[in-house]
Amino acid sequence: MKAAQDNYVKRLKKTDSQRFNGRLVATRSPGGELVIVEHPLTKIQKRDAALIHEMLVALKKVLPRTDHQLIGDLVADLSSLFTAAQQFNKTLDALSKLQSPRGLEQLEDLLGDLRVHQCSESVWWIDGLKKTVPKLENEVEKERRRQRRLARTKRPSSRREIKPV
Repeated sequence: MKAAQDNYVKRLKKTDSQRFNGRLVATRSPGGELVIVEHPLTKIQKRDAALIHEMLVALKKVLPRTDHQLIGDLVADLSSLFTAAQQFNKTLDALSKLQSPRGLEQLEDLLGDLRVHQCSESVWWIDGLKKTVPKLENEVEKERRRQRRLARTKRPSSRREIKPV
């Protein structure tokens, strides 16, 4: 058990030379010992992770003085909604492929999943966005005012002549 815990801690440390491209999953070995295994990400998961990372970096560049927690909340809620939309798309595909008498039980499962997971979770993330977006809009306005103020102070007035000292 101790070796598995040590392996878990070693995998969670991030270094410049070692990049983590997967997810950790705890499984039981044939001997009953807990083993932490790294599963590689699929192409879609890598693309989504890259998109989320690019969004986070871009927002931090555009709003460098903004609280990173606020930006992180926005990105997390947007990425969760994006994932929920993909799951919703899979549910719609499954609904369109139902066969009338045999698909009743599957329809019940799909509707339950739709109600419990996708609808309620989406409402949760949208509520988070309703709180975060106005705060970020205020930050954007502050950044615009700051840039205008800097632009005014950097320009020398053309009306005055600068006398050499």
